[in-house]
Amino acid sequence: MVALKVQRYFLLWWVTVPCIEGVFGTCTFNDLCSLLPGQGNHTCPPVFTDHDLPCGCPAGPGEIKADDVPVNLGSVNIPEEVASGSYRLKTTITDGTTEELMGCFDIDLKLH
Repeated sequence: MVALKVQRYFLLWWVTVPCIEGVFGTCTFNDLCSLLPGQGNHTCPPVFTDHDLPCGCPAGPGEIKADDVPVNLGSVNIPEEVASGSYRLKTTITDGTTEELMGCFDIDLKLH
């Protein structure tokens, strides 16, 4: 299970972004692996292979650094002038059955 907290820098402070269409914002995903590309019969998208990003799930332990990686949000309907900006994501990953903490990470990013 993945709990994602998304904040956007707006004016002079960080504002929490609510969960939008169940895919963007401060959302909880009970089975994130099923939503990721490269699962089952799907192939890993070029953006992953081009930037040496893990595509399978679960990803193994280690450090992942990815600068200037384009991300396609797909069919999420967010006006560009609203979506563009600085964001920070705080993520907690737990075992959905035992609730054991498996990992956590923070991401700072800019959307253009």
